This record gives sequence, C-alpha cells and structure tokens, in this order.
Amino acid sequence: MLTAPRRALSCLAFLLISACGDDDGTTNPPVTDPDTTATALSIISGDGQTGEVGTTLPVTLGVGVSNAGGDPLLGKTVSWTVESGGGSLAVSTSGTNAQGESTNAYTLGMTAGPNTVRASVDGTALTTTFTATGTPVVVLDTVPASIAIVSGNGQSAVVGEVLDSALIVKVRNAAGDSLVSAVTDWAVTAGDGTLLQDQVNSNVGGEIINIYTVSSSPRTDSIEVMVSSNPSLKVTFIATATSPPATAAVAVTDNAFAPDEVLVATGGSVTWNWGGSNDHDVTWVAGGLTNSTTQSAGSHLVTFSSAGSFDYYCTIHGSPTAGMRGKVEVKD
Repeated sequence: MLTAPRRALSCLAFLLISACGDDDGTTNPPVTDPDTTATALSIISGDGQTGEVGTTLPVTLGVGVSNAGGDPLLGKTVSWTVESGGGSLAVSTSGTNAQGESTNAYTLGMTAGPNTVRASVDGTALTTTFTATGTPVVVLDTVPASIAIVSGNGQSAVVGEVLDSALIVKVRNAAGDSLVSAVTDWAVTAGDGTLLQDQVNSNVGGEIINIYTVSSSPRTDSIEVMVSSNPSLKVTFIATATSPPATAAVAVTDNAFAPDEVLVATGGSVTWNWGGSNDHDVTWVAGGLTNSTTQSAGSHLVTFSSAGSFDYYCTIHGSPTAGMRGKVEVKD
C-alpha cells in the first residue's frame, strides 16, 4: 500500500508526463507560419461582359490570389492596366481581402469592339487578362438638330503643314444625343489649305473627325462643316498659316542631334552647338552646303538660300540612313 507521500509523488509524475506529450507518447510538432507566397492568380468575376460604349460594366472585375496550397492570401497588391479599348478603371491598384479576392470597376472605351484589362500581382510574374466588348449606343431619334465643334478650332501651323490636332464636330438630335449615323460635308471657304476628306460620317462615339493642312502662304483659313441632310446646320473652323522661323538651333550631344529635324524659312539659318564630350561633325548627304569640322566644342552655322529638304549626319556616329543624323526643312 502506497503511503500518502508516495501517492503524491506518483500523481506529480503522471501530470508531468501528460503535459510533455500526447496520449500515444509522441511530442507535439512546433507551429509554423502560413505560406504567404503568391503562386496563383485566377479570374473570379467580370470576364467576357458586353455593354454600350462609355458605360461601366455591371459586374466588377475580380481576381483571387492564393499560395501553393490553394490558401487565399490577404493583403496582396493587385495592379490593373487597360491594355486596349481605351476604357478606364476605378483604381490602378487594389488589395486582396481575407478571402484572397480583389475587385475593380471598369468603364468601356468609346469605340465599339474589344476591350482588354490586365491584372497582375505586385512583386510576382502572375498576370491574367479580362476581355469585354463595347457595342454602339442605340439612338432612336436619328434626325439631326444641331452641330457643334468639339475640338481643333483656332490652331496654327507653319505654311503647308498639318495641324497638330484633328478637327472634330458632333451632330446631335433634338434630345441632345450624339448621332452615329450623321454625314457631314466639309469645304475650305478661305485659303488654299486641304482637307483629308470632303465628306465624313460620324463614328460609333458620335464624333466626326477630319484632318487639315493649312495654306501655302501666311494667312487665316476658314473651314466650313455642314450636315449633309440639313445644310442650315453648320459650323466654321478657323486656322492660321504662319511663316517659317528665320532661325533654328540644334544641340550636338553624345550621340544625337537635338532636335533631329528643324524648319526654317528660305534665307534662314541653322546653328549647331556642340555640348557633348565626344567629337562629332555635320556632314551633308547632298553637296552644296558647308560641312563642319570634326569637333567637340563650338558651333557651326549654315544659311539656306533655297527651299527643300536637306539631310545630314555625323560621319563618326551615324550614316545617311541610320544612327546620328538629322534633317533641315526649308520653306518659302
């Protein structure tokens, strides 16, 4: 029979053994941190939708991020990029929630057709692409009621040059909806400039676009646009043809001419200014103009007595067709 002291010692030993191991006598494994490395990115919502151009898709674009074991990862950053279609996203980056999911809203571009959006997990090579399709806006009333300039009015360009921005108008119905079936007639009413097209139809966004080259001599040009089915609806663009500059300057750097193309008036001059550390020269492809010496400092001036296009290059770092080369356009 165990005495009271012996019984106490036996109980203590049993408790110590129970605390140090499982019932089967093995030791508990240590607790390890979860794997937070993102190895998978999948689309969970929003792919393959269709909607009218310029509208926000009804279902948000959603992705899921997980580790190698398939566990969702919290706090991963997803970057979003519009790859085609010209639409827009609500945010450029978003984080994953406790379910490993990240979402974004997408508004379709203004051109009917395919739109694509890329999602990627920052710091990894994981990426996936959503597709969507934009359809033309349906307008029931197709009767033109007004025409208005959208952009491109009041520009200027050197004589004989194309305006930097296109001329854009919109034709609307009585309700103010842009018409995608409108036809317009264009005419130069002052000046001798030229239009890319004399008649232009509206695109799926309702815009009517044309390109204009200003007159061949300094003056103010006028371009009239009227609705073909209702000539009383019309607008007028103004454009200015300016004289070419009398002088221009080109920086000779290592190893490029900047800018590599300049424009001057007949009788004008161009000065090349060396600023790099390497030797360069200005050598003309065609004869009749003065070449510079090979130098790393100083300047070189050429005066142009006749109109034309004159190509040059550096014989050390370029050729007539590649490398360090440039052009001077001379206009009357």
